Amino acid sequence: MVNIIIYLENELMSKAQELVHSLLEQELVASVSIDEDNSYYIKTNNKIIRTSHTVITAQTKSIMFSEIVAHIKSNISEDVPVFSMPLTQMNVHFNDYIKSRTRKV
Repeated sequence: MVNIIIYLENELMSKAQELVHSLLEQELVASVSIDEDNSYYIKTNNKIIRTSHTVITAQTKSIMFSEIVAHIKSNISEDVPVFSMPLTQMNVHFNDYIKSRTRKV
């Protein structure tokens, strides 16, 4: 099991709801949260700049990562940063929750 993290920037931020609905409808993820206007800071030309993006976090099976990335590329953009973090420890209830809400593979 993994947490998938998706970053949408600029004009892609408006596609967050569309992406969340399609991931859930196709049972690629068990549940999803959207963090809109997530502030982040970078240093450019010796200046600290604040910017923002939309962060989508979803729980799913590890084996579905490549399919989710392909889905994002074909429906949103090829340039969307996506990564996963393993869920190495969880109780039985949460494990069953993810399994029951995602497509069988």
